Amino acid sequence: MLRLLMAGMTMEEVAVNLNTSLKAFTVSVLRFMSGWG
Repeated sequence: MLRLLMAGMTMEEVAVNLNTSLKAFTVSVLRFMSGWG
């Protein structure tokens, strides 16, 4: 299943998805930290 998903995606799509996930993760971490500050 995972192999089929990866085969259907280009490296560019993978990079964009990783970048989006990192941005969302960073935003949530910053919000969490600012809530404690």
